[in-house]
Formats: sequence, C-alpha cells, structure tokens
Amino acid sequence: MTNRIVVLLIPAILSIFHYPAFAANASAKNNETYPKQPIRMIVGFAAGGATDVQARVLADKLTKRWGQSVVVENKPGATGSIAMANLKQSKADGYTLGVVSGGAMTISPIFRNVGYDPITDFEPMTVIAENDVAVVAAPNSNLKDFAALLSPKQDTSSKLFYGSSGAGGLGHLAGEKFNKVFGTHLSHVPYRGDSALVVDVMSGNLNVGFPVIPSIVELVKSGRLKMLATLGKERAVDFPDIPSASEFTDQEIVITSWIGVFAPKGTPKEIIDTFYQAAKEEMTTPDVVNEFKKQGSRVVASSPDEFRGFLKADFDRNKKLVKDLKITLK
Repeated sequence: MTNRIVVLLIPAILSIFHYPAFAANASAKNNETYPKQPIRMIVGFAAGGATDVQARVLADKLTKRWGQSVVVENKPGATGSIAMANLKQSKADGYTLGVVSGGAMTISPIFRNVGYDPITDFEPMTVIAENDVAVVAAPNSNLKDFAALLSPKQDTSSKLFYGSSGAGGLGHLAGEKFNKVFGTHLSHVPYRGDSALVVDVMSGNLNVGFPVIPSIVELVKSGRLKMLATLGKERAVDFPDIPSASEFTDQEIVITSWIGVFAPKGTPKEIIDTFYQAAKEEMTTPDVVNEFKKQGSRVVASSPDEFRGFLKADFDRNKKLVKDLKITLK
C-alpha cells in the first residue's frame, strides 16, 4: 500500500520541480516568437524632423531583422504629448510603441496636464540617441557670428525673436536658459516642430532658432542656414569651426535632447527585453553610429532599467530649471 502511494506521488512531485523550468522555457519560446505581426511606432513629431528620421532608421533596421513591418505613424502636436496620450490608451502587447523626444516626457508635463504621468504610465524601452541643440540664423542675417548675437544684450530696444519646436519644449527651455546665462532679451515664438521654425529662420522672418542639430545638418552644409553655435558640451564633429556656447561662459549652458522608445504600461518584460536587445544590436553597428555622428547625433541604446532611472532624473532636473528660470506658458 505504501509503495503504491509513493508511485502515485512521484509524477506530482516531479511536476513541482519541473514547473519553473517549463515556465521559463515557455517564456523563452514566446520571447523568440515576438513579433508575430506588424508593429506600429507612433512618432510625436512631423515627418522630416530629427525624431522622425531617427525613428525610421530604427524601424527599417528592425523590419529587416524580424521580417515583420515596423511602421512609423506620425502624430505631431503639443511637443509630442498627443502621441503619448494616444499610446497610453493602446493595448500593452508590444505592437504599439511610442517614439518621442524628451520634451514630451520631462518638460511638457511640468507645465500642463498632458493626460498621462510620464514616470508611471509607460514602460521605458531604450533611448535611441542624444542630440545637441544648435543656435541658427539666416545666411544673410546681420548676426554674422555667435558673438554678434551676444553684443546687443544691454540694448532692450532692438528686439530679437527666437523660435522653438513648441511652447514648453526643449527649444523653449534652451532659449530661456540662453537669455539668463548670456543676459540677452530674445522673445519666444513657438512652432509645431523644428521644420516650421527653420523655414522662418531661413526666410528671415525669425531672427534665430534653437533646433536640434540633426534637423538642420544638410541645410547648414548647403549654405541655406547659418549655425552660430551649438549648446553641446563641445563642438559638433562635422562642424569643427563652429563654437560651442560653453566657450563663451563659465556657467552651465549645455542643452541636449534625447529620443526614446516607450511601450504602454503593463507590456510584458519579455517583449520589452526582446525589443531592447534587437534595438541595441541594430543601433550600435558601426554604420549606424557613424551615420548618426554625421547628423550631429550620438547613439545611446540604453537598457530599460537605465532609461527608467534617467527619465526620473531628467524630469527632476527640468522641473528645477523651469522653476529657477520662472518659465510659464502664456
């Protein structure tokens, strides 16, 4: 009788010991089969801007890698907040993702109710790249160089205007920080993305702009736009003759944008890890790294955990900056 009970219990006991391994294998199998269908990548800015261009590089690489289409869908407006509000309502299955610059996550929510919590409503997947901000003017502008922009700082009668990609965005913070550090009196004009503000700068309708470098590289190289300086830590690789604003002050003036990929809250960790590993491998190849350098950009490919920590730190840093600069949206 006792022997019979032991025999009957053996399968049950073995199932207990084998269950974790079985679950892990099943998880790994599901991990390997993602993606099973096309992925929709919502980009928070118009086509042609830095966020759009770099998102399309990643989408193209992943499409070729997986044999599944990764389709970019542009939803511009409110410095990327419209796209992220849309992403929040999407199914957490890994087939709808969001790509935005830092402004939608660590600046806009400081000023207004954007319909989501940037820290708790999403799953950070990876930071694609970092992009320095530039100071640009029209080729025929009276502002011959960066020093000329600083010269009228004591003259409030000669009003100059600067454009940004949107109120409460990175360019807005860059312009106001610029005013404080250099004592200038540039007045803000918000646009819907870098492309529109650059058009007005080139035509002379706007004195200066604060776009990210990747969105204006070709225009500067072709002579249709003049770069006065960068707001990066050092000079841009492809523009060694153009100074960094840091060379003109001992104060902190560095302004850098980042572009990240997010998933809806609750997306399985296995899917997040699969996406991250694929993105990292594709974005850190020499050809992509070199191409991004030519665009004035730096590939990052941070892990989900690194991105989560960075996101909170960047939000806190910008919140303090907004308070110190006394920036409000009119």
